[in-house]
Amino acid sequence: MRDLSGGNSTKDSEKVVAIVVTYNPDINILKACLQRAAKQTCKVIVVDNFSQNVREIVSLCKAYGCDFVEIGFNAGVPCALQRGVNYAQKYHPHWILFLDQDCILLEDSVSKALSIYSSLPENVRSRVGIIALGSRGSRERCSIREITYGAAFSGTLIKNELLRSINLRVNLFLDHADYDLYKKVIENGKIALVIDCKMMHHRIGTPLEVQSIFKLKKKLFAFIKMLGLKSLGNVTLAENLSPQINYEPPKRYYYIVRNSLILLRDGEKNIIEFLSDVVWTGIAVAYIDGFTKMFRSLCLGLMHGILGREGRLMVDL
Repeated sequence: MRDLSGGNSTKDSEKVVAIVVTYNPDINILKACLQRAAKQTCKVIVVDNFSQNVREIVSLCKAYGCDFVEIGFNAGVPCALQRGVNYAQKYHPHWILFLDQDCILLEDSVSKALSIYSSLPENVRSRVGIIALGSRGSRERCSIREITYGAAFSGTLIKNELLRSINLRVNLFLDHADYDLYKKVIENGKIALVIDCKMMHHRIGTPLEVQSIFKLKKKLFAFIKMLGLKSLGNVTLAENLSPQINYEPPKRYYYIVRNSLILLRDGEKNIIEFLSDVVWTGIAVAYIDGFTKMFRSLCLGLMHGILGREGRLMVDL
């Protein structure tokens, strides 16, 4: 990974269309999401996955001038985003911004990200395909660097011209379709960048801090470092190891296991990345929901991953 910071700046926010996928959102949080996004882009498109509070969502869309697209069933995140991308072509955007329903941009984040992008040397700028907005660290001190792994959908700025040539992997339904997108961008000879500073409020999963798990994590990471590795795919082995791991409910854990295994089979992930995906979330699930539920989700995810079965899981776990 190399630092790619540079010189001049320019505004380009009028060429950005944002796509927000909703599914039973907290209306107050969604209101803040749409309010900030509408101020920083030329258009916000809300794609709804059959929410129970759809009338409130429509009302917010009218209040903030957002376009509303209703799918009529829960099609999953990548499918809804693809529907939004297809719809967005009527506005001829230069960039498309993906946002989760609970993602709240900080003031001027889009223009700041594009200003940083515009400051890059031309030979770098011409190769950039995707920019991930950071959600951690300082707001004031921003750096930009190249990444070779997938980031989350939410906060992703991607050039529309590139996105039109790449189909999102809609049958993954939830997790790892974002990872697949970043891989495809890189395979197309483009650069993926991340801006390392806080540009939005967004939390992935529920942070969980358990000392016994933290001690185990420290020992494992120390052993991995002894092998000469600096990262586990998208998990950097930082000097100051966070004591937190992210908890996801059992059904979400099923998708993590299944889809990570599918990408492993397809050659998009290696075995260490797969194990990193499965182990830490599995420990958190077992701690909160019990070993039985974790083991059931793990086994079903492994079985469906081996069989290559994609789409939405129609049973409860």
